[in-house]
Amino acid sequence: MSNTETISDMKHRIINWAATRGDIRLVVLVGSRAHTESPGSKYADMDILLFTDRYDVYFGDRTWMGDFGELLVCIEGRTAGNDPELLAVYKGFLGVDFVFIPVTAIQGLKAMAELPDIFSRGYSVWLDKEGVAARIPRQKTFPHRQKPDEADFQDALKTFLFGTYYVARVLFQQDLWVAKARESGLRYAVLQMIEWHACATHDWSWDVWHMGKYIQNWADPKGIESLPELYSGYSIKESQQALLQMFELFEVLSGETASLAGFSFPSETFEEIKAFVLLTMEA
Repeated sequence: MSNTETISDMKHRIINWAATRGDIRLVVLVGSRAHTESPGSKYADMDILLFTDRYDVYFGDRTWMGDFGELLVCIEGRTAGNDPELLAVYKGFLGVDFVFIPVTAIQGLKAMAELPDIFSRGYSVWLDKEGVAARIPRQKTFPHRQKPDEADFQDALKTFLFGTYYVARVLFQQDLWVAKARESGLRYAVLQMIEWHACATHDWSWDVWHMGKYIQNWADPKGIESLPELYSGYSIKESQQALLQMFELFEVLSGETASLAGFSFPSETFEEIKAFVLLTMEA
């Protein structure tokens, strides 16, 4: 069976199952499978919104998940909006994220002038027992980034500067495992600055995807060129070099972002922290 057939079968199984559940009032596909542009790969998961007030029932007894195929693994989670979700992987390596939304949110969808960001790149109504699909407002083209204020921007700088100092110090102390564990946090800070820099360079409605998706399409080329250097193997010297590259990229991007956004920039503090990184590399 092809991947397309598997996805089609999964869709029909979910729709048929939800149709028999009186408490499930609306089923909507969002995420990469519903994107109108840049659709996901053949292994992209299916993000399913189930509008029901009885999510606890589905969390308590999960035998219903077997109605859709042979379940390999399932874990509980929470979305960015704190909605409960069950993240499943079925045989054939098809991932399905079942997100449970309160039924009261349906009325909220009808009343909104524009849809929440989760709908912004495309959605497909699979089952509508409330007759609301035609009254849901048109989707936005894409979600807009909120411009940080001065305080948020300075906090981001301070967090990155301290994190750089910490990683440089533990690398100097030969605590490689600890350093590698903290590296990911620094890369996340770099990604946030890449996003802010792209928006400050263009405007705050610039099409920036979440979590760095399709970063090559929207970020500054000099940031893209530096990305391979931000990763290293499991060694002190390689990690130190990657840390330095990460610091220098962040310094350039944050400096330009500060200038474009009208924020202050602590150049001297950056110089001090960089000097410490170089000092630990010489030992």
